[in-house]
Amino acid sequence: MWVSTNIHPVFSTREYVIGVGAAPHTRSEENDLAQADSNARTEIAKQVQIRVEEVMSTRQHEAARGEVRTGSYEVSVRSQESVGLTLEGVKIVERSFDKKAGQHYALAVLPRVSTSIRLADQAAQGFRQAKAALRESALLIDSGDVVGAARRLILASDVYEKAVGHELVSSVLGQTGSSPDRGPPPFPTLMDLVDKTKLEVGAGDGQAGVAGSPLPRPIRVRAVYAGAVPVARLPLAVEAPSDAASIEPGIRTNANGEAEIRVLNVRKTGRSVNSVPVRVAWDDLVQESLGGRPPSWMGRLGGGTVAFRYRLRTKSETRVLVQTCVSREDRVVSDTVLLPRLMGEFKKAGFQVLEAPASLGAWGACPKPDDLSALRESFRDRTDLLVLAVAATSFAGVREAVTVHRAHLFAAAYDLTRDETVASLEGEAAGGGNTPERAADRSVRQVAEDLAPELVRKAVEGLR
Repeated sequence: MWVSTNIHPVFSTREYVIGVGAAPHTRSEENDLAQADSNARTEIAKQVQIRVEEVMSTRQHEAARGEVRTGSYEVSVRSQESVGLTLEGVKIVERSFDKKAGQHYALAVLPRVSTSIRLADQAAQGFRQAKAALRESALLIDSGDVVGAARRLILASDVYEKAVGHELVSSVLGQTGSSPDRGPPPFPTLMDLVDKTKLEVGAGDGQAGVAGSPLPRPIRVRAVYAGAVPVARLPLAVEAPSDAASIEPGIRTNANGEAEIRVLNVRKTGRSVNSVPVRVAWDDLVQESLGGRPPSWMGRLGGGTVAFRYRLRTKSETRVLVQTCVSREDRVVSDTVLLPRLMGEFKKAGFQVLEAPASLGAWGACPKPDDLSALRESFRDRTDLLVLAVAATSFAGVREAVTVHRAHLFAAAYDLTRDETVASLEGEAAGGGNTPERAADRSVRQVAEDLAPELVRKAVEGLR
């Protein structure tokens, strides 16, 4: 009986693939029969798949020895999809029930010739479609539409691989020879396009950021094909760890192949310099091309990766430049008190204090407090935090034979990376000495000691 032998007097194994399915008897005969039918179909699929894998293995060994021209690409096809298509021709032709064993049985058959012809026809249709898409991709490349070409090549590769699978299963079932419609595989052309698509990081790379705030400027990335052609509409993926930064989603290049990446929030990472990879989101293009995200395609296309860096602003990583000017009776004098005092306070707090260039009064007069803000641009590329301080001293009288001077100090701290004023302070103090110079210096020292700690405190707050 066919249950135990897989041999049937009507359906020969030369003309049919035969599968027997079994299911235990339960209270629902309808479900039992359905399960037996399903198992019979699965048995046919297993037989075809085993034979396909044998053929694939043989081809791979022949390719390795150079006995055939076909490469591993052509034999490593998604044949399981094609095997699944064979089930469309499976028919349940007989059922039986073994009362003693309590088993339902189903006999399924798959006609070899008609199924082989059907799959061969589908393969030929797929090869023709792949050729057409390959030609379209070449025209799109010539017109500069790299993304459009990539989509056509993804479609062409997918259709071609399915066609190879259909052809392989067809040959297993009896049809021999390759389809005359079969052309060269499109996938190598797709990989050539992927390899020639490069990303470049432009403005915004290497800037400094403060934890809890966005990066001050967007990072500009440019996509080019073959070193010169801008790639428009290319989706990009930014792989910033979630505990490091949050990135504005949905990034695509514009008509010039450029994209802006906006880091919406920088988080503390424990690292002063942080690197964030940016890559081409090829999986998104696959989805757009095929209308889904087939597992066989996910992660298959790589390349086109760069990284931008940003410095996480801590006190030790924040460059501070202090600029001062001191005048006495409206005349600029050498500053031996204010500059050292402010620099020392910031160093003590842990900032990276830069050596100060010429005094703000190098041109013969101290700038007025209202003019200090305009000076920021000239220091923007030299420091992160700019501290500008102007002190004016004047004679305040003589007390008990001691000359007294009064100093008025205006000090401001500007965060140049975020273009913000983090502190703006004013104060006055008096100082006495046996000479006007000593009296003036002591008045400046006193007002600096009064304001410097508050200035530093506000600068530290600006980093949080």
